[in-house]
Amino acid sequence: MSMDESIIRELEVLLKRECELYRSYLALLKEERSWLPKFSAQKVERFTLGRADLYEKMRACQDRRLEIMRSFPQSRGSNLRKLVQELCDPVESQRILPLCEELRSLVIKTQRGAREHSQVVHFALKSVHGLLSILRSATQSVLKSYDRKGSAHQSCQPVRSRMSGVLKQA
Repeated sequence: MSMDESIIRELEVLLKRECELYRSYLALLKEERSWLPKFSAQKVERFTLGRADLYEKMRACQDRRLEIMRSFPQSRGSNLRKLVQELCDPVESQRILPLCEELRSLVIKTQRGAREHSQVVHFALKSVHGLLSILRSATQSVLKSYDRKGSAHQSCQPVRSRMSGVLKQA
């Protein structure tokens, strides 16, 4: 069973669209990372929402690509590149295989970039939460804290007398 011309055309258009989406995602990710050190919450949030929208579109393209692949019995346990090599003639294969390779490299770059971005964001959040915790503990004399099991403990901070910093005579 070979691929029909309409399926090949749809696959080619789908791969081009998916590559375009991944390039846009990488550009948004880079732009978002540039705004993280500037602490611009509105811009970071806007880029995050844009990335979420692109992710949904990328997911839809991937689902459609998998549907096309599953319509062939040879696809079981095979990837798109092998399927194209088996079912397409050499001319069509030469058109589609470079798109498969480009998509593969873009997916790897996107996964790596998203992982790094996530690590940076989590580190920043941990730093902010730690700083807030330190500030909160410095301003209160009785602190509630929780251990790993979730049980609450209270600890008391030593507090100076209110009269220690006041001038008694002028």
